[in-house]
Amino acid sequence: MKNILLVLLLIKLNTFAQDSNKEKIIPITTSLKVNLNGLRIGVEQKIFKNYTAQLEIGKALEGKSITVKPQIRWYRKVYNENFTYFGLAYFYKHQKTNYNDTLRQLDNDRNFTGTRYTKDFSINKYIHAITLNTGFIHQEKIFNQSFLFEWNIGIGIRYKKSRRYGLTENEDFDLQEAFIIRPQKYQETNGAFKIYPELNLNFSIIIPLIK
Repeated sequence: MKNILLVLLLIKLNTFAQDSNKEKIIPITTSLKVNLNGLRIGVEQKIFKNYTAQLEIGKALEGKSITVKPQIRWYRKVYNENFTYFGLAYFYKHQKTNYNDTLRQLDNDRNFTGTRYTKDFSINKYIHAITLNTGFIHQEKIFNQSFLFEWNIGIGIRYKKSRRYGLTENEDFDLQEAFIIRPQKYQETNGAFKIYPELNLNFSIIIPLIK
């Protein structure tokens, strides 16, 4: 009988130790995050064992815009040093930006007439993206102060709708010396969503609220 009780006690202690380790899989119960390259501020909250929910809200560098990014994460511990996670995220962005750039005049057959000029115009964009995310959290000491940093990479698909305002049918952008960024920025989808691959890399500072 004593041996049975001893075995049950050992099983109970082992289960308690496992539960305690599970509690440490997520480094912070509630945290504030500052996404440095995405210009977003977010809050991450532990919701169950090694799962968290995160919400980021931000603003783009140019124009009037709003971005929202909720995410569900599953954490695991790696080498007793870094906290690694896997997540599923949804990203929404609405941006309206005013521009002034060089245009070229076209004839009715869409041939260049030889006339170039600058003009004000605006572009309105709607973006939806779904990504699978992974990354890790690590701690560094800077001037004897401890800081938590997070690296995140996301891969998925992006749905984008873009509309130009202020241009006529006989005007087009002068993109002879443009490379990737400007053509993508000025893109017109004629009111329909188009699908693109999504790849992003984010770096954030973590501020603990509840440990």
